[in-house]
Amino acid sequence: MKQSWLPTVFIAFANDLDDHLAALKQESRNIYDVLSPLEEQGAISIHREESIEVDELYHDLLSFNDRVVIFHYAGHADGTMLQFEQGVGGADGIVGLLGQQTSLKLVFLNGCATKNQVNALHQAGIPAVIATAVKINDSKATLLSHAFYQALADGQSIFEAFDSAKHYLETKFDSANGAMPSISRQPNSFFGAPQQDANQSLEFEWGLYTRADAEDDLKQWRLTAAQQNWQVQLENSKGKIKDRDGNPILVDYRQRLRNIDVKRCLQCGTSHYPVNSQVSICPACGANQLVDKPVQTIIADKQSTFSIEQEAALELAKTALACDTQEQIELQPIFLPFWVFNVDVYVTVTAQKGVLKDPHANNLALEWQAVSTTIEQHYVDVLVPGFSQSSAHKPISSIPNLRNWQFDLASVHGLNQLDSSTSFVPFDTYLEPAFGFFSGYLDEQTSAQVPAEIGCIQQRNIKTQTAYEHFSAKSVMLPHWYAYIKTDTTPEPILINAHNGEIKHPIEAGQSVFSYQSNVIMNKQNNLDSSSSSQTSHLISIFSGAGIGVMVGLLMGLAAPQGDDAKSIVAIFIGAVGVGLAALLGLNDRHFSAAKGLRIGSFGIAVAAFALIGIYVRTNAPLSPSLLDRATELKTIFPNMTDSQLVELLSVKKQIKDKKTGEVTQTIVSLDKATDAMFASDAVKKSACSDLEGSNDANIEIKFLLRRFRRVDGAQELGWKSLADDVEDMKDARAILLIARDAACGLATWEKPVKPSKNLCLKVKQSAVDYAQIKADSKNLNELTKIVESRVTQTQPEMALQQILPVLCSATVSNSE
Repeated sequence: MKQSWLPTVFIAFANDLDDHLAALKQESRNIYDVLSPLEEQGAISIHREESIEVDELYHDLLSFNDRVVIFHYAGHADGTMLQFEQGVGGADGIVGLLGQQTSLKLVFLNGCATKNQVNALHQAGIPAVIATAVKINDSKATLLSHAFYQALADGQSIFEAFDSAKHYLETKFDSANGAMPSISRQPNSFFGAPQQDANQSLEFEWGLYTRADAEDDLKQWRLTAAQQNWQVQLENSKGKIKDRDGNPILVDYRQRLRNIDVKRCLQCGTSHYPVNSQVSICPACGANQLVDKPVQTIIADKQSTFSIEQEAALELAKTALACDTQEQIELQPIFLPFWVFNVDVYVTVTAQKGVLKDPHANNLALEWQAVSTTIEQHYVDVLVPGFSQSSAHKPISSIPNLRNWQFDLASVHGLNQLDSSTSFVPFDTYLEPAFGFFSGYLDEQTSAQVPAEIGCIQQRNIKTQTAYEHFSAKSVMLPHWYAYIKTDTTPEPILINAHNGEIKHPIEAGQSVFSYQSNVIMNKQNNLDSSSSSQTSHLISIFSGAGIGVMVGLLMGLAAPQGDDAKSIVAIFIGAVGVGLAALLGLNDRHFSAAKGLRIGSFGIAVAAFALIGIYVRTNAPLSPSLLDRATELKTIFPNMTDSQLVELLSVKKQIKDKKTGEVTQTIVSLDKATDAMFASDAVKKSACSDLEGSNDANIEIKFLLRRFRRVDGAQELGWKSLADDVEDMKDARAILLIARDAACGLATWEKPVKPSKNLCLKVKQSAVDYAQIKADSKNLNELTKIVESRVTQTQPEMALQQILPVLCSATVSNSE
């Protein structure tokens, strides 16, 4: 089965039953025989029609879709037509069909007097034509074509092969005896008079006619390497692009270069192919300085249709140009060329990243470790303009040119094959430089993602290796409306995208046409790549900064000193460490970024918050087991331990030396809150007794002692506040308060809290108790009475006991909270 994607040699023959050419079949066999080895090697494909009709020619050319590199016709012909089976074909229509085969290098018209068709074929972009100016002999035509294709199959160029065939025929036929044969390929009805070429003698009937601007390309082109000419290996700044397996990527490009005659504007340097050859106005700048110029351009794969018609475009232009009426607006349609790239990119990144080690206040270090990661990027329908400002024509500042716009990708639909009747700006940016623009964009996208993908604090020694998959490059013509106000002396033009109505104004000259940020499809695709990577980068920055901040802040808070000077020391400590870590995190980096800002900010907030949390945990031990739980556990382990021994074990004591007498006393500072077990899971219950404990009770000012009793937990319900209020003006207030506390909490001489009888507490509540009843209640109260009598010297003992008893009757509640 033939592979239709290969470069194709199309050989077509048409005979006439009334004017039969006996050598046509032999010519068909000869050409096929010399080219078939190339077909067997997979270098070309041969399509042979020995009795071709017009319908077959049309359908066959469409099916090959611009893969034909040589079209050979043999049969009756003249300057205006080619003979087909069951009729003739007009030269103009055949030229149009052949002109759509954008890979076509040569048309060989092996019939009589076909030279009159050469100019039209050249205008259609066909680089080379072999034609005749006179009648030709049937046998000689067969021999010439055989020799010509034999030379092509041996690797000669079109020029070399034609010279070889010519010399062969001149050798075989003696010009002196070379009378015109009776059998010729001139039709019975001759429509066009033969025209002799001034540079061709009648001694040789065939001529090779080439466009001057295509000769360099034709001299290099070989049929044997036609397929290789279609395979382009692109390069970027790092060399040949490769796939993930390390193999070079070849792009099926087919060298779609065509030679056409265009109008070149001397004002802005823009070239365009006009529908009307008499046009005198440049569609880019409105100037009338146009000259005819042959150029080599690329024929686009696709041409998009105008979705916004002229009336709608005028309305858009009227609003954009702030114009009063549509009649003041000059509106011109124009097609602009673009390259469309699709590719999956895989970038292997190797680097050294900074990692914070030993995160302590006095020992912070940034260490480096090797990392490697792969960044995947997927790009769909990325546009790169296929035109640029010619360096030979400097733009005038008052006349904007096409390079001064940026473009978005339109929704390309309803595409048709571009033909020679369409007005367009030709490509002058070929595939290789267009890919260079695209590759530069990919490098920028990769560089932007590298810090986010590697993470941590800093990166250095970054190296990237890029691999490509599913690479494709297409070309398209997109329609635009060019509009400006006719009455302006220096018009400010606009371009209207004829797909979506988007309006483009000129940007500053010298900026790239390639729109990195504004490309609609690119931004949508980067939703999976660039945008998600940016979001990921910010999240990573926040979490990395906050994570380090939580750790450092908590350690700082837990290690903070306690006491009267704790606040100032902690402030200095937090400030010094915070500044040092902020510097390490990049606060002083000249290349500051949003990610770094988020990382530093989250770090600072986390340090401040968790330093305070650490200080609170260290001071209050909220996760420690309660004193009641610890006492219960100790009682279980040591059942013979007395209450006083238990208090002694759980107490934190401090020795106090009296400055006047020099006497040293030992006082309970507080009950041990087991700060060494701060991460235990038991809950903590604070009792009123623990709140009433304090250091240096004997020397503390009475006003501070009264405040402590009024603010203790449950002060109102348990009677502590009432006691403080009642004894505030008594001279023995300090003694009464401390005796009440020790008796109610089981401190000092009592092994357990003093508990009056229910009967006595009822009388206390009714205010019907006397001193004798108190002394007779129990041995505890008897002991209490003795202590009151010995320590309360300025107040009657019975009055002091009446103040203390309400608290004692509520003490059992105090100790069970």
